[in-house]
Amino acid sequence: MSEFSGDFIQLNEKKKKREGKSLALYLTTHITLYILLIFFAIFFTWYTVFVTTHGFYEVHGPSMMPTFNVQIGDETASGTQDKCFDAVYIDKSTKPKAFDIIVIQEDRNVVKRYMAGEGDLMTIAFDKTGVVHFYRIPNKEDPTTYEGAMLLEDGSENGYRISGREIGKEIDAKSDLWSSHLKEINNNGLDFIKIGDYSYTKNFVKNYLKLNSSDIEKIGAGTFSREDIFIAEDGLVFVEVPKGKFFYLGDNRINSEDSMMAADFEDASKIVGRGDVVVKNYNFANRLWEVIKFYFSQVEKFFAK
Repeated sequence: MSEFSGDFIQLNEKKKKREGKSLALYLTTHITLYILLIFFAIFFTWYTVFVTTHGFYEVHGPSMMPTFNVQIGDETASGTQDKCFDAVYIDKSTKPKAFDIIVIQEDRNVVKRYMAGEGDLMTIAFDKTGVVHFYRIPNKEDPTTYEGAMLLEDGSENGYRISGREIGKEIDAKSDLWSSHLKEINNNGLDFIKIGDYSYTKNFVKNYLKLNSSDIEKIGAGTFSREDIFIAEDGLVFVEVPKGKFFYLGDNRINSEDSMMAADFEDASKIVGRGDVVVKNYNFANRLWEVIKFYFSQVEKFFAK
């Protein structure tokens, strides 16, 4: 028996090594598969949430210039407005704040700028020099101290500028283009209603301020009072945005169908989402690059906290 014992022991050691290798391969394979399974489960969950809470929306036409579609007016650009357009990447899960870019659900979804929401006091008026301004007093702020309510929409205050003027210069209310726009707003000609030192479009007075001639006389006499209306010391008339409503405008004020033309405030339920990323010259490569940059910036912000 002694002459076979060495071979038997050697055979057992080889068997142990083979079994050890098999066990290591088995464990490695299963651990790898479990890791991949967990990864794909997490990825699928994230992707499902991502798809339902985010999306790309194309921006056609000039209503949001110069934020979008500046290439439409570029003589060197090839193609038409339908071929030269930008897009916006939106977050559907985040409530927009004043001056955010938003997508609004209409017959065809439109991209505009969220200007005022529930509880804000706002107005659009022509001042003593004849230029138009948008004014906003944020919700819960004391309206008696409304200094700064007039927005400087040149990019220095709110990060954007409106089209139709050079930076630091207002839209000329006497220009043919602006006059044409106001005619479209009022439907029946260039029609203003003067209240004190300010002028308002007939559409705004009728559909937003909801004032009649008797109310205007009372404002002039200092006897007008209504809960949703605030009259500043210099006579500027603000209206409060009702519950569940909002007011929006296009950055290209002289060529935009927005709340300035509408018959009332818009329902907040029509907001699809808030814009996170502007994609210039929309195509797959630019879209992918902007998303990558966006998520790297989000990761950087997360770890910087």
